[in-house]
Amino acid sequence: MKKELLGGLEKSRYFAIIADEVTDQYANKEVLAFCIRFVEQGKEAAQIKEVFLNFVSLERTTGQAIGDSLLELLKKKNLDVQNIRGQAYDGASAMSSEQCGAQAVIKRQNALALYTHCNSHLLNLAIATSSRQQEVRNLIRIINQLFLFFDLS
Repeated sequence: MKKELLGGLEKSRYFAIIADEVTDQYANKEVLAFCIRFVEQGKEAAQIKEVFLNFVSLERTTGQAIGDSLLELLKKKNLDVQNIRGQAYDGASAMSSEQCGAQAVIKRQNALALYTHCNSHLLNLAIATSSRQQEVRNLIRIINQLFLFFDLS
C-alpha cells in the first residue's frame, strides 16, 4: 500500500517532511507523526500529495533525538535526505531551533531542506481555540454538512 502511495515520488525525486510530536494519553508516551509531501506528475496535471508514513515512539523529546528519529525513519523508508527541500513542524523549540532543533539536525545533513512553521498546525490551534464558542462549533458543523452534501468524489 505504501509503495503505491509513494510511487509518484520516484519521478518527482524531491519532497518535504512534515512531523508533529504529541503525547499518547493512553500509553503516556511521546509519539512523532511523520508525513511527506511531494508533487506527483499525473497524466493531465501535477498533483500535490501528502502521505502519512509512520508513528515513531520517542524516548526523548530533544531536538537532537527527534531529528535523529526522522533521519532513521527516512533511511528505513529508503528516502534520501539529500532530496528534502522542505521541513514543516510546529514552533516548539525542540522542532524549530536553528541550533539544536530537529530542523537543525536535518539541515546539517542537507542545507537545502528549508524549515517553515507548519500552517496546518497554526490552523489547528486557531480552530481549537475558537471552537470553545458554541456559535463557532455550530458554524463548523454546518460547513461540514454542506461539504458532505456537495461532495462529488
